[in-house]
Amino acid sequence: MLSTTANNNAATETSMGITTTRAKYTQYGSYRSRLSTFSDMRSNIIQSKEILARAGFFYTGTGDLVRCFYCGGGLRNWDRSDDPWTEHKRWFPKCDFLNKFSDREQTKSENNVSAQYERSLQLPIYIGQDIGESGENAITLDPENTNLDIIIAAKAVLHLGYNRSDVRNALDLCSKETTTHVTALQLLTKILQLKHILEIDSENSLNGSRTQEIDDSFIEIEKENIDLKDKFFCKICQRTSAEVAFLPCGHLVTCQDCGPAVKYCIVCKTLVKATVKVFMS
Repeated sequence: MLSTTANNNAATETSMGITTTRAKYTQYGSYRSRLSTFSDMRSNIIQSKEILARAGFFYTGTGDLVRCFYCGGGLRNWDRSDDPWTEHKRWFPKCDFLNKFSDREQTKSENNVSAQYERSLQLPIYIGQDIGESGENAITLDPENTNLDIIIAAKAVLHLGYNRSDVRNALDLCSKETTTHVTALQLLTKILQLKHILEIDSENSLNGSRTQEIDDSFIEIEKENIDLKDKFFCKICQRTSAEVAFLPCGHLVTCQDCGPAVKYCIVCKTLVKATVKVFMS
């Protein structure tokens, strides 16, 4: 394993967790942009392309040389036993991306569980704090088997005023049907079915007033779902939760993958001078 020096960024994270350094290759700030560079790889790198990209590396197009998008450090001559995270830390220990995000990304790579999903799961788990209830009345979801869409869907239905018992029963019904992707509209439909507002028999039709009631609920829940996604999701990739705040403006708009590539806040256009990790609770 050989390294190529590239003016490694000094560690400038303060005791408050604020990072003031900037990525050297902002065009590769997202995981997907780094992963895409390996599609044209002509050399035979034994290491997993996904893990290399997670560890901050993109392919340079030369041999097996990869480079960190953040600190600019390069590594080549990979052996089968080399671990991207370990080698990154060994050769470029002051890389802010490595020091700030490596634990989260390593956990994601090893366990295939997104850490930001786990933090976002605290919202429905402790949803009682928003409405004044907790404990046995709170809805609990298994972080190993729950995606963020289900969480947003459950929260949207709760915000419409449906009680936790109804939402919990609807989630159980969806689970029994082995539904892997649940929307707010599907949850609402299950609740209405359980309350006998909808006839399960497809041959029976709804009367006009009942149809209007359901249509109005669908419109309202669609709006609620969109509002919640705007609030909690990264505004760039729209796939993971926003957890990086820009300074000095303070806007919380991106996930950790997308944040390093942003030079100007996409909300107010202010120059981003530093970033800070925000923990949802």
